[in-house]
Formats: sequence, C-alpha cells, structure tokens
Amino acid sequence: MIFLFLLVAMYPGLATAEDSVASTDKLNELRRQIQELKGAIRADRKQEADLDRALRVAEEDIGRISLEVHRIDAELREQQRRRASLLTDHKERKDMLAKLRRTISRQARTGFALGQQQQIKMLLNQEDPAIISRMLAYHGYISRAQSRNARALRNQLGELRAIEQSIEQQSLRLGKLRGQRAEEIHELETVQLQRQKTLESLKKEIQDKDQLLERYVRDEQRLEDLLASLQDNLADIPNSAGRPLSIRSMKGKLPWPVSGPLMARYGQRRAGADLRWRGVIIGATDGAEVRSISHGRVAFADWLRGVGLLLIIDHGDGYMSLYGYNQSLYKEVGDWVEANEVIALVGGSGGQSRSGLYFELRKEGRPVNPASWCQGPVPQARARGVSIRLAHAGQGF
Repeated sequence: MIFLFLLVAMYPGLATAEDSVASTDKLNELRRQIQELKGAIRADRKQEADLDRALRVAEEDIGRISLEVHRIDAELREQQRRRASLLTDHKERKDMLAKLRRTISRQARTGFALGQQQQIKMLLNQEDPAIISRMLAYHGYISRAQSRNARALRNQLGELRAIEQSIEQQSLRLGKLRGQRAEEIHELETVQLQRQKTLESLKKEIQDKDQLLERYVRDEQRLEDLLASLQDNLADIPNSAGRPLSIRSMKGKLPWPVSGPLMARYGQRRAGADLRWRGVIIGATDGAEVRSISHGRVAFADWLRGVGLLLIIDHGDGYMSLYGYNQSLYKEVGDWVEANEVIALVGGSGGQSRSGLYFELRKEGRPVNPASWCQGPVPQARARGVSIRLAHAGQGF
C-alpha cells in the first residue's frame, strides 16, 4: 500500500491517465445508451399516424439539406474572399511590372546617352584616368541594374501567370459550388412543399380543441419521458471535464440563445389548450444561429414530435437546456460545446406555422423560468437572417 501511494505521489500522471480512460469509457457508454433510447423512440414512432411520420421525414430532410446549403454558402464566401485576394495581388503584380518596365526604359535611355560604348572602346577613346574610371563604374552599374531588373521582370511575369491560373481555378470552383447550391435549393423547395401539404392535412385532421389538447398532452409526455430517461442515463457520467464554471453560479448572467421577440412566455397559457408553456418561444428568422447558453455536453440531438429537431445539452449539477423547432442541428450526442458556440439553426420544425426557437431550462428535471437565469430581456435581432425555407401554412401543432 505504501509503495502504491508513493508511486502515485511520484507519478500523478498515472492517476490522470486512468481517470481519462474511465471518462472515455463512460462517454462511450453514454452514447450507447442514448442510441438505445433513440431506437426506442423510433420504435414508438411506428405507432404514429402516417401524417406524423411524413412530417418527421420532411423536416429531417429539410434539416439535412439546409445544413448542406449553409455549408456551401460558407465555402462560397471563403472562395470569394480568396478570389478577391488573388485579384488584389494580381493588380499589385501588374503595377510592379509597369514600374519595372519604366525603370528598365530609363536605364536604356541612360545607356544610350553614354553612347552604349563597349568598355575597351571607352578605354581607347579617353585620356583622363578619372574619366575612364567613372565611365567604367557607370557602365557596370547600368549593366548590373539591367540584369537585376530583367530577372525581377521574369519572376514577376511568372508569378503573374500563376496568379491568373489560380483566379481561373477559383472561378471554376465558384461556378461548381453555385451549381451545387442551386440543386440543393431546388431539392429543399420540393421537400418544403411536401411539408406544407402535410401540415395542411394535419390541420384538417385536428378539428376541435379536445383533439388539439390531447395532442399537446401526448407531446409533453414524450418530452418528459425523454428527459427522465436522459437523467437516468447521465446519472453515472461525470460532466466536469474542462468545465470552467458551474452553471449554478451563473443565474441571471446566462446569455439568451438567439435574438428576437418573445412569442410565448414561461407559464403563459398555450393557445387552444388548457396547458402552460414550460419554456419560451423566441421569434427569429430561418437560418439564424442558435448558440449554447453555457458549457456542456450534448445529450440528445434528434427529431421529437411537438418540438421538431431538438437538441438537449447537459450542463452538469442537474441542469439541462433544450433547444427545439430547429431547422438544422450542428452537434451530435456526446459532443462538448462551449458557451456561445453555434449549435443549431433556427427553423419551424415540429409542425410550427412560423419560425422561432423553443427554449427550455431544466433543474433536476423540473422546468425553471429562463428569464430568471438569462441576462436581461431577450436581445432584439439587428439584421434578418438568411431565409431558405418557404412560408408555412396553418397553425403549429
């Protein structure tokens, strides 16, 4: 025992390595459990109506395609930036070439003024040794300068041709990317039309308040069951790796995940039903970036009826944040995220009639008012996001 104690004391890295392996094993176990949970959810979906399944498939496709569109847009911006930089470099090289040509022209005129005489001829024609020395120096200076500038001119011409080839390649790349984006947008619009038709059919199917209430109750119960299962799965998984500050100490200081007006407040009665909101809905345009409110690990990232594409982050100490109605999800189960990191894009999935973010904060599985934890009122969006989704029809379900 004494030997082991001394060994650990002398080599603390051994204990750290064992802890790291244990954490990795537990994280892998978490991922396995979450996959089983998602499998159970998918099995439960088999009992859903055809329209619900059609809605899920359409919204998952929209999430996948819109994420690809945003990836292409980011690559287009980068390629355009590089091309603009190349064009600037191209102009600078041309200006340098013009300057070199003017310099070589001046040197040629100077040489002509000196008579362009060969060195031996100058020696024979001059009698004053000082004049001979000076003329030889001038001649050598001009010759060396002309050789130096000629080499620079050749180098600049070579670099200019290389830049022109790069610009041509970038132009071809940009054209290809724009073609890919057009194809993705066309596919996206087709799926959006399918989603819109599904929403209209769902609206006709749900004809009275009792049916709407029953649907809301079932959706809330699914979310509660999911959160309970996640808590059980996360109970034995440490969530302190690299966490700079516990969320418990950040009450009233957390940032809001997105900017926009509050469309629904915590505790407010839901329209058409005798239920109250357990989170808030923040109005924002399609494609606006959703950011994590604090450091944590993604515990769930999938589609769930009622909240659409849902991402849940476990912040440790029994705290979780939920982000629903997303258009696309950037993170997967097990990913670590930092505060203010982009985790999703705003959308209207889950059958919503308009875009926005559904945001919940939970403590030990119980919903708490996000306004008590986030700093100040929700910031208002200063600029509209890029909308790549068609307008919705009907009301949310």
